[in-house]
Amino acid sequence: MKNYNNDYFIVFAEKEENKMRVDIHDKSMQRRYLGVQLEFNEPLFFEPGFQELLAKKNITSVKADVMFSGASFIMNNKVREAIKQFDLHGMQLYPAILVEEDENWDESYWYLNIWERLDCWDRDKSIYDPIEEDEEESDTTIDRYYLDAEVLDKIPEEQRLIFRMGGEAGGEILFHESLVNIFRKNKFTGMRFFKVSEFEEGDQF
Repeated sequence: MKNYNNDYFIVFAEKEENKMRVDIHDKSMQRRYLGVQLEFNEPLFFEPGFQELLAKKNITSVKADVMFSGASFIMNNKVREAIKQFDLHGMQLYPAILVEEDENWDESYWYLNIWERLDCWDRDKSIYDPIEEDEEESDTTIDRYYLDAEVLDKIPEEQRLIFRMGGEAGGEILFHESLVNIFRKNKFTGMRFFKVSEFEEGDQF
């Protein structure tokens, strides 16, 4: 049975404080966009995050090719062009606008909207905190993932190049190594990659 732990990477934002993170803007605050497929009526609006905290530290944040926002991230046109030909199953690249501090609109971004999860962690081989009797399995915190080949073998590779983990609390986003190679070849900024076989919870901090 195939071991997929060397084929997939967990993605996180770059650690440097000056690399911009983004928050949802007031213009989209009331819009339901998490966990649902979006029909286009207007873009999602984002703004630079943590600005008050960074100002206290005298840090000016700079834009990156990929900028994280809670559950997912926005990407610029360069990144979109590199991945738009792939079958992004259960997700979409949705138009996004970054409203900068001077109120200028940067319309060159796209939000990776993931509305489906793929539960493919092996309950026997992964290391995780047992749940209490009154908790749901989705509350489970995983310390080390082991991917379930029985689940992944049934899905064509082109439909699982990117997915969000299901059945646990973290909901991490995973990339297939073929996509990671594209990001590294193009030197896209804003993202770090941890191979599943080498990752332990806490390594991202």
